[in-house]
Amino acid sequence: MRVYSLLYNNLKNLKSFVKHNQIVATKKHLIIVHTDDLSKDEVAPLLKELNAILPKAEIVGCSVGGIIYKGESLTKKTLITIIDLYDTDVKTTSVRLKDENGYRSPQKVADDVLYFLGGASDSFLFTYYSPVYPYVSQLVEEMNKRCINFKMIGGGAYSVTDDLAK
Repeated sequence: MRVYSLLYNNLKNLKSFVKHNQIVATKKHLIIVHTDDLSKDEVAPLLKELNAILPKAEIVGCSVGGIIYKGESLTKKTLITIIDLYDTDVKTTSVRLKDENGYRSPQKVADDVLYFLGGASDSFLFTYYSPVYPYVSQLVEEMNKRCINFKMIGGGAYSVTDDLAK
């Protein structure tokens, strides 16, 4: 696995970065976008361009309260991480944390995740969750109980700037 990180400024610096690092478009990548800067309307063209440059990539991301990059804490920045996965298969999905009765139980959320994955044979789970979900610790415990071989990492995913009040 090889990891490339870019502080995004514009589409030109993104294209230059991909070219400079000789990131191969025909390979599968996981792209993670963390933004403390871009609105929904600004993220859309970026994601479209990422998809055009690296069409086999799976793209995930979220708004954050700041970026940690090369040991520095930065605000009003967007960090793009491109992970070259070699022989790894990537699956991405979203699961509902609420239903008509309120917050869903950790067991039901875990059921959805495991159903999507086709069981618990995967060895690595990168997850973002809503910071307002009150059962995050219990969900992690539930996943650890059901999936002994999982390594689960992630953190709170804030809505993009335009969605914060909703």
